[in-house]
Amino acid sequence: MKSSFFRGLLEGKLTAQLAQTPDFKGNPERKVSSDLRSAGSLEDSVEAYIDHGLKHPREYALYFAEPRLRPAESRTVEIGPGFVWAQAKCAERFGGLPEDYAQLVLALWALAHGTLSFLNTKLLPPQRAAELRAACRHAVAVLLRNAEQGRKED
Repeated sequence: MKSSFFRGLLEGKLTAQLAQTPDFKGNPERKVSSDLRSAGSLEDSVEAYIDHGLKHPREYALYFAEPRLRPAESRTVEIGPGFVWAQAKCAERFGGLPEDYAQLVLALWALAHGTLSFLNTKLLPPQRAAELRAACRHAVAVLLRNAEQGRKED
């Protein structure tokens, strides 16, 4: 009981600090989404997502742990501007409608988030961390290649 009480106090304090950091002040979703969109390609945006979370591990963890830090749209099917951008990028690249790519974008996000969350634990030796990052890149490439193949067959 005590530990959850102190954890709540600590998280509340960290949440207040997080809300004031330059990268997360105001609307952190828009800041990160803007960084991803400037990456250009879907592949580069996954790398940028992971890089951003590695540079800001505490903020990244709190963003996902504390619903008050996320915009209301994060609880809708649109999830946020980064998700909408990635769907549009898929439609532009492969054809079809942006909403056709919700599952693909969710899979890309799951890969990026899982990779980043694991890397942020610091449990992996450096060689394995590099291998995990390479495996994520490879899986992203396979998913995107399969999406392209699937559209050519339609």
